[in-house]
Amino acid sequence: LREVTLSTQRLRVLPPAVLSNPALESLDLDRNKLRSIAGVSKLCNLKKLILSKNEIVDFPREIQRLVWLEKLELNQNQIRVIPEGIFSHLPRLKHLRLNNNRLGALPRDLAACRGSLQYLNISNNLFRTFPQPVLQLANLQELHVQNNALRQLPKELFQRQSLKMFRANGNPLREPPSEVCAGGIQQILNYF
Repeated sequence: LREVTLSTQRLRVLPPAVLSNPALESLDLDRNKLRSIAGVSKLCNLKKLILSKNEIVDFPREIQRLVWLEKLELNQNQIRVIPEGIFSHLPRLKHLRLNNNRLGALPRDLAACRGSLQYLNISNNLFRTFPQPVLQLANLQELHVQNNALRQLPKELFQRQSLKMFRANGNPLREPPSEVCAGGIQQILNYF
């Protein structure tokens, strides 16, 4: 088995049978009751890990051992802080969903994913200032920052050629104003 889906199983711990399968490449644990994912580092070939809609408060440090990971979804949990030193071990990460948590900052080492990360969703969090590590993500194509407390967006973000989709509605933006952002990336560029 290379793919396992255990959505809506009311799981509180990872099943030993899953952890004993090192060939596993995709694990979907969406909509469970997980607070931690102890043992997940045994799945050394994992490329896709879905942990959306669980009860995770502490960002799982073990994720840093999943060096082949390309897709990570931790949205709709209760994560407040992501410790430094995790993303520097994930050089292949392309897709990261952290929306609907309680984050107010991102770790500096997220910039280590500059060559790979293409999709980032940090909407519905507690960001008051734009997270600087995002500016170093040179290949970012899609960025979602809706429903935070952002007042200002950095013009450097829009000067890169890679960004194709950007959403920022639901923020008290002053620069550029919300109506400019609603017009899309080209309008934001024109504003700056």
